[in-house]
Amino acid sequence: GTITGDLTISGDLTVSGSGGFDYSEVLTGDMKITNASADAILYIDCSHAGSDGMLVIESATGRDSMIRLTEADTVKWQIYNDGSDSDKLKIQDDGDVRVTFDQSGNVGIGTAAPIYNLHLNSASNSNLCFSVTSADEARILSMNDADNAYKTLKFYASSHSFATGNVGIGETSPLGK
Repeated sequence: GTITGDLTISGDLTVSGSGGFDYSEVLTGDMKITNASADAILYIDCSHAGSDGMLVIESATGRDSMIRLTEADTVKWQIYNDGSDSDKLKIQDDGDVRVTFDQSGNVGIGTAAPIYNLHLNSASNSNLCFSVTSADEARILSMNDADNAYKTLKFYASSHSFATGNVGIGETSPLGK
């Protein structure tokens, strides 16, 4: 059947069966689930053997499928498939896209159009920072795909400079800058 107007259900609503529940066949307009006292407002239980728990968000061609996280009706974060931009997966804060995954596997941080496996872009001078919280050293390693041999690490730029410290090749205690 079809429901027109408002429908209020007090208590639990359980939908079961092998065919699932397609609310678009029953309801027109938006569906809102609220419960001020529950820890989980929407709980998807698929605990029987042989099945995966899954939430499917379907959109029309060229439109976005999205999970939006809000606080006091203000968007704080959203994760979405950008249907208007080659179906890139994007993570956005309340104003800017922060991370982009494209269909080829490239990941962009600070760029919506990554052209490398990991593409970092920043308006500041610090695009990549390694921080070590103990007395250990921070390292940049270049390894082969099997992770069992070091490979040549190349730096491309018109010049290289080091802000502090000494530089040595084959030295454990370099003396020169």
